[in-house]
Amino acid sequence: MRHALIVLTTVVLLAVPLLVAAEPPSCTPSCAGVDLRGANLRDVDLHDADLAGADLRGADFSFANMRGAVLAGADLRGAVIIKADLTDAILWGADLRGLRMSGATLTDATFRGADLRGASLWFVTLPSDLDGADLRGAVVFPADGG
Repeated sequence: MRHALIVLTTVVLLAVPLLVAAEPPSCTPSCAGVDLRGANLRDVDLHDADLAGADLRGADFSFANMRGAVLAGADLRGAVIIKADLTDAILWGADLRGLRMSGATLTDATFRGADLRGASLWFVTLPSDLDGADLRGAVVFPADGG
């Protein structure tokens, strides 16, 4: 009985990451509230995707197309976003604590009320809407060096 449990656990742990990496969500019409913790979403096209309220903790969005994506209320704690395009993305009230972002385009993205405590934002074009965002302990180095 103990051996069967170990085999089942091993199969589940190996199968879940492979499904996420091989078959990224289409999010049509919506992926709102989906659980994609730790998912490899590198180079994925999430243009206009609805990921509102999704659990995206520790997910890797590097080089992803996230133009116009709705991430309002999403949990992106510890996520990685390198050289992704978040132009016009909506991140109202998103939990971005510990986010690691570098070289991302945030033109016209909205971060109203987002929690960016302890986030690292390196070489990013800063969004114009940071009203009510919590940036305590965040490290911010804008792309223009200002």
